[in-house]
Amino acid sequence: SAPKADQAAAKETAPKETVPAERSEPTPPTAKVTGPHNDPVPILMYHVTKASPAGTPYPDLWVTPADFKGQMNWLADNGYTGITMKQLFDYWDDGYALPKKPVVISFDDGYPSHDKVAKKVLQQHKWPGVLFLELNNVGSPKTGFTSSMVKNLIAAGWEIDSHTVSHPDLTKIGPAQLKEELELSRARIKRKY
Repeated sequence: SAPKADQAAAKETAPKETVPAERSEPTPPTAKVTGPHNDPVPILMYHVTKASPAGTPYPDLWVTPADFKGQMNWLADNGYTGITMKQLFDYWDDGYALPKKPVVISFDDGYPSHDKVAKKVLQQHKWPGVLFLELNNVGSPKTGFTSSMVKNLIAAGWEIDSHTVSHPDLTKIGPAQLKEELELSRARIKRKY
């Protein structure tokens, strides 16, 4: 069956600025397409890639390692190729070609299972992941997600993008806090990673 992860394909909801991952090998130039370059591209969004503990408040945000691997294998077996948000915006904005069936595999917040599980599965397909990082998760005893894990993901070709600093409900905060949550998180990611 098809992957059960949350999916979004609307261009308007995707964040515009990204922090591209540094890769060990240079990315070859990509050919440009002729004609329209505004096709929708699926964006799958994951949170924790490990089994949900009993009593967790949001069990639907967890996917077991076996299910995650099965979903990625299904995508690969059906001709999909993982891409980054930068590649997607390069296509939408400037017409750079994408693989035949592109898909963005994204992750929210920052959890150890991104480094320990998801990274390894995506490496088997030579695909990047895209982590929308909540900065307060880095170094938090509650999550166990570390700066070294972020660096491991970048070394594996992942793109690290801004989520927020502290994950507030953005519809319920004022303009000053909104600016801080969005701009400060992006600036700190660029400075640190």
